[in-house]
Amino acid sequence: MKQIVGVVVVALVAVLNLYVAIPLGYGFELSANAIGVAAFVGSVGGTVAMVFVGDRIMPVVRRLYRRIRPKEDEGGEGGDSGEQKS
Repeated sequence: MKQIVGVVVVALVAVLNLYVAIPLGYGFELSANAIGVAAFVGSVGGTVAMVFVGDRIMPVVRRLYRRIRPKEDEGGEGGDSGEQKS
């Protein structure tokens, strides 16, 4: 299941890259063929780079997140009455 979610996320990022690249290419007054090739190469290259960099950067992000997130036993509102807040 984790791999399926990863593939879907990567596919969505590739699509978003294409949606950004096409109008940007027209803004730079490039030809349609140049926009298509550049969008495809950038989308595939960016997605591959994201996969490889993501594997290396996620352990660092997890460590930083653990440092900054509040501890469950520190502070907070209310007491230990066991009631859930809605």
